[in-house]
Amino acid sequence: MTSWYGFSTTLGVNTGVIAFRSALARSIVASTRDSELLACLHCTYRVFALRLFLAEIGLQQVAPTPMGSDAMAVIQGVSVKTVHRDSRWSAIRFAVIKQAMEDLLISCYHLPGTDNGSDIYTKILPPALHFKHAMHQLGWPASAARDIAMLEQIHHDSVLMVHHNSAEEATAIGFVDESQLAPSVAALFK
Repeated sequence: MTSWYGFSTTLGVNTGVIAFRSALARSIVASTRDSELLACLHCTYRVFALRLFLAEIGLQQVAPTPMGSDAMAVIQGVSVKTVHRDSRWSAIRFAVIKQAMEDLLISCYHLPGTDNGSDIYTKILPPALHFKHAMHQLGWPASAARDIAMLEQIHHDSVLMVHHNSAEEATAIGFVDESQLAPSVAALFK
């Protein structure tokens, strides 16, 4: 089976994505676990490149780069020393990730599916979860309950209204039902 995968990388928390990939795997894989393993492997390669870049500009990373995956089978697979007979075809992929962990370049951990922002590249998400992941990808904290509650009130006839102060900073944001707009303003959205 050929499968779609995606991953994103950030520098720290709430910094926004600096690199991402969403692609159809070139390899044919036998299971969902192997598909997730491919995503983890490609993310590991990206981490290698980013760590090298940071070292070249004088920002050498001393701690392993944390790398989260919502696939428990992959996390368990890179955590054990032996390769199960059924996983022998994926052994080289597992070995690359295991070696990176032994060299303290990465550390793999389980990331709950609801916190996995990379799902935005591969799944159709409910509006509130899509908003949460999109804001994280942009580096904007989306923890404010009012933002998510406001998003849940959107329907197809809503218009996003943003109020700006004299310094052109957004001071208020809200959704207005199109039927509540003046006819001349409503014509702008047709």
